[in-house]
Amino acid sequence: MRAIPVLLMAVVLAALTAGMSFAETIYVGDRLVVGVREIPEDSAPSIGTLKSDDAVELLEEGDLFFKVKLADGSEGYIKKQYLTKDRPKALVIADLEQQLARQKQSVAEMKSSLSSSQSDLQNKLAEMNDNINTLKQQLADKNKQLADNDKQLETLRKQLAAAQSDFEALKKDAGDVVNIVKARESLQKENAQLTDELNTVRDDNVYLLTTFYIKWFLAGAAVMFIGWMIGKSSRRKRRY
Repeated sequence: MRAIPVLLMAVVLAALTAGMSFAETIYVGDRLVVGVREIPEDSAPSIGTLKSDDAVELLEEGDLFFKVKLADGSEGYIKKQYLTKDRPKALVIADLEQQLARQKQSVAEMKSSLSSSQSDLQNKLAEMNDNINTLKQQLADKNKQLADNDKQLETLRKQLAAAQSDFEALKKDAGDVVNIVKARESLQKENAQLTDELNTVRDDNVYLLTTFYIKWFLAGAAVMFIGWMIGKSSRRKRRY
């Protein structure tokens, strides 16, 4: 069944080739050897011979002889009965065998190319699988890194919350410190006043004590003086 389209193509190509040439190609039919005559007569001298299936170029058609041109360029006459316009089966078969051989060669090349392509595809597929595995590993690493970053972020959030709490406590303590500083300054002022008052009291005490001692000294001196005067007066009375 596959040979029929090929045969049809061969016939079409032959017809196209015949239509393009100035002279038609005809073939020697049957299994024989025929002579080529100088003129269209049986008794004419032979200029050569042709075997079955040999191709010649048809120049003129006659009732008994056809004028032909041989492959070597010489021209002569052959009896009509030995010629046919149909391409011999042997040549058709040879053409088909050549076409079949070319098709087999094409199939072999296609198989080789397909095998090479399959090998390339397998290599590319293996390379793509390697790339996919690499991307999967990178994705896993990124996910792990993201998880670590989430943990670190949560830790930082806790630290920030603690820092904010400490800051609020410091603000409160700072307010207390201000109050303490104010109270200390007030106490220092009061202490200074009390110190001044104490110094004043001490000075007053020293003054009073000194005055007291002086008074006692004077009183004692007065008593002694009075006693001395009394004693002196008593001695005078005894004399008299």
